[in-house]
Amino acid sequence: MKLHKLSGAGNDFLAWAEGADAGPADPSSEPTVEQMVAWCRRGVSIGADGFLVLRRGDRPGDVRVIHRDADGSRPELCLNGSRCAVELSTHLGWADDDAVRLRTDLGPIDTVRVRPGRTQVTVPEEMLGSPDEYVLDVAGSEHRGQLVRVGGPHFVLEWPDDLETAPVLGLGSALRRHPGLGPAGANVHFVHWHGTTVHLRSFERGVEGETLACGTGSLAASLVGEAERRLPGLRRPVDVITRGGFRLGVGRDDTGRLTLEGDARRVAVVEVLEGAGA
Repeated sequence: MKLHKLSGAGNDFLAWAEGADAGPADPSSEPTVEQMVAWCRRGVSIGADGFLVLRRGDRPGDVRVIHRDADGSRPELCLNGSRCAVELSTHLGWADDDAVRLRTDLGPIDTVRVRPGRTQVTVPEEMLGSPDEYVLDVAGSEHRGQLVRVGGPHFVLEWPDDLETAPVLGLGSALRRHPGLGPAGANVHFVHWHGTTVHLRSFERGVEGETLACGTGSLAASLVGEAERRLPGLRRPVDVITRGGFRLGVGRDDTGRLTLEGDARRVAVVEVLEGAGA
């Protein structure tokens, strides 16, 4: 079986595309969840933050995308994965132009390949929520942040010092599973706002560790910055600097919908061998 290795601003994914070097256009040829988890393991397998399954729709430019995190869980929404799906879909010739209508678990998303290696997604308002303040106790220390829905739940925590000092693995892990955020927990983002720039580090559910970028987290941090007037507003695009050093652009289109634009690249076509198992 052949897979595509993709990267969206440092978020890396493996992808199986229906009928594209992966096997016939038959759902039975799709990899199992167990295989996806095994292949996402770093060090002993190919390694990735998540796995994408792409299926062609009935019309050109219509693509169904299913995302699994590295642990096999199925997140509500993955925007960097969606942007990578656009890059791969257009490369495979699944669209007559650079516009792709992605059908996610939460509903359709309009996307476009801005140019090779750069894609944009437009997020419907119904996939978003308004920030709510939470104060969470961890080992006797209170941590104030904003919980906001961008597909799934995101806890945004302002870090006043250099983000290099942020305890992403320790405090991030504790907050991610905090009972005050519900049984499913939340993605946790340490953020610093400066002018029209957002600096971001993320601890992601499903990966259970820090990732080099988070698309939904970039929108969450921008929404909180807008609500708290740390940003001048999103009608004027802001830059989100990821842990991997990439810049993701967050803004609003003419109708007020949020957009996310940035790097999305094909890295390799991988032939999976027997040794890539668990």
